[in-house]
Amino acid sequence: MEEAMGYEKDRMIQEEEQGWCFREGNVCDRCISDPYLRDMVRTRASELDCSFCGRSSRKTPISIPFNDVMEVIGGAVSQYFDRAVNCLGYCSAEGGYLGTTYDSWDLVHDDLIPAPSENEEVLNAVVESLGDELWCDRNPYSLTGVERYNSSWEEFCDTVKHSVRYFFGSQEVPDQYSETIPVPEMLDELRGIINEAGLISSLPARTQFFRARAHPPPDPKKASR
Repeated sequence: MEEAMGYEKDRMIQEEEQGWCFREGNVCDRCISDPYLRDMVRTRASELDCSFCGRSSRKTPISIPFNDVMEVIGGAVSQYFDRAVNCLGYCSAEGGYLGTTYDSWDLVHDDLIPAPSENEEVLNAVVESLGDELWCDRNPYSLTGVERYNSSWEEFCDTVKHSVRYFFGSQEVPDQYSETIPVPEMLDELRGIINEAGLISSLPARTQFFRARAHPPPDPKKASR
């Protein structure tokens, strides 16, 4: 009895830490639409039946435990989202959490995470496994990667246009608490992004370039005058 209670306690602790609950059942590749997860099911197939479509096999494994799929999905959720209770302020006068929140159904059905399946039963199982939680963006009061680059670029452009054009070293010391990239470092950062994305390519010698400027189409009424 004590051993069973200890097992359940450890299970609850693990579920709390990982952010999703275990559930029974297996899922086959036909019930998964996400390419990575579908390939994982095919590669790791160890079970002979699918709890969602009812498909079964006598000899060749066709499915894996649903919890194996949830481990990947739960990892994706925890990478981009956190429980609202852990991150957001709360004010009853304002009607709840001070920030944007999503429930588990939103995450799965509103494309906030890649849809793992087109099978409604599988999607419902994912929602149930994630539980009755309110989620928010991870680090909700900080800039996201895209927001950080956009803000940094706008700050760089504003500085070049209206303040310092060449000698960035003469600027004041950047705010150590700022989330944006310091203006003197922006071009190096941009170069690193371009190199990493492989956007630079070599062209043959004597390649011709043509410079053009877009114009609105001519107005037939004005042309006829």
